[in-house]
Amino acid sequence: MKEEQSNSAHTSATCAPPSLWNPNALANWSLLLSPLFGAYLVAENYKAMEKASDAKKAMEWFYIGSAVLLSTFLLVPFGLFGASMVIYIGYLFSWYFMSARRQNSAVLLKYGKSYERRPWGKVLVIGIAANVVWQVIVKVTL
Repeated sequence: MKEEQSNSAHTSATCAPPSLWNPNALANWSLLLSPLFGAYLVAENYKAMEKASDAKKAMEWFYIGSAVLLSTFLLVPFGLFGASMVIYIGYLFSWYFMSARRQNSAVLLKYGKSYERRPWGKVLVIGIAANVVWQVIVKVTL
């Protein structure tokens, strides 16, 4: 039994860190694209780190962000652009300080800077395309 425990400890200690999107860069890209973009990638990072509970919390930020984005879209036609921006910026800062920075700290604590970085090309193209589609929807409907 004792030998079994030491083998499992040795195995987990020698496992290579997962491939992750850099949480700091992820937060920065989210300022440009959307915190929805970042919330989704934070969840994917947690899945790669095998932290299902944290991944679920990150997806909650994604769903809340979707509701915030929709509500800001619905407020503008009523002349409430300022209110919609306050709501959106409030969400952005809340997400950043309560989710994105938390993941950055967790990654630095567990892996330092020695983990494989996931490439940004595909997710940035998807994020930019989603942003363009959203802007077209907003322009066409307002």
